[in-house]
Amino acid sequence: MDGVCVIMTAYNAAGSVGRAIKSVLGQTYADTTLLVVEDCSTDGTYDVIMEAVKDASNARVVRPQENLGCGGARAFGLQFVDSTYVAFCDSDDWLESDHIAKMVAYAEAQEADVVHCPLYFIDNETHEHSTARNGIDVKEGGELLTELENHWLTSFNCMLVRTSHIQQIAYSALRCLDDRLSGLRLLLLGGRHVLLPVGCGVRYNYVTNEGSVFHSRAKNIPVYEAVVWMTLAREFYGGRDGVSDGVLSVFALRVLPRFLNNYERNKEAWDKLIAEEFPHIWADIAKFSSSFCVNLLKDKHKLTKELT
Repeated sequence: MDGVCVIMTAYNAAGSVGRAIKSVLGQTYADTTLLVVEDCSTDGTYDVIMEAVKDASNARVVRPQENLGCGGARAFGLQFVDSTYVAFCDSDDWLESDHIAKMVAYAEAQEADVVHCPLYFIDNETHEHSTARNGIDVKEGGELLTELENHWLTSFNCMLVRTSHIQQIAYSALRCLDDRLSGLRLLLLGGRHVLLPVGCGVRYNYVTNEGSVFHSRAKNIPVYEAVVWMTLAREFYGGRDGVSDGVLSVFALRVLPRFLNNYERNKEAWDKLIAEEFPHIWADIAKFSSSFCVNLLKDKHKLTKELT
């Protein structure tokens, strides 16, 4: 195993995927390969991809048998990776030409399992965000338990991950917030994380796309967020010391109230979503919420009224 594999998932991205592919194939780090997961598009994306990679010996295109969504497509792609490191680039974003070279340099200098670079938002008001507090932060495993609610820490687009490390977790197939659940699993796994500050010379260019799956499901984010934390609660309940308490407390004291505060306002739409995708959500809430809620969960409407 050597080098870096960049996984790119693409669905109905004919207008942008060519630029994204060009940015990966143009990396100055010689041992960069591109794996494109073409997720059964209906708009000609596949033809654009094949044209963009036709002369590239370091690119591979794979297609699942059915549309999997971003999370499922990433999980599908990971089974083909045999490099030392893996990185991710969305089909509507792009990487600077020295992105991979700089990320690998930081990883090797710090003997890191995961390197997190700043995220550069490209929208009407461009701005850059970093998870680092003061200069380059190096954190070991359990230290990250205090930062479980930091959404930027779980963005895989900002990561370079040692392949042997990411292979120890199950990548989530959720169609929304897949990287949130998978990123939290990665943080809870431990290892050596390097957080790079703004101005470090490397960043991920993120295009705010109002037509994306994430934006189309944005009004339902509290539902997916609740599912993410309940999934973690199931996985870590009674598990490693400190992890269970950390996960359960964030779920019960932060995530659950947000979910309940919005439930009545979105009841009709959320009941439909829950019935289709998460039919066990109320039972899971009853099992993993804190003790002050449990007795009220016999009636979900009463619970909503009591906590809002």
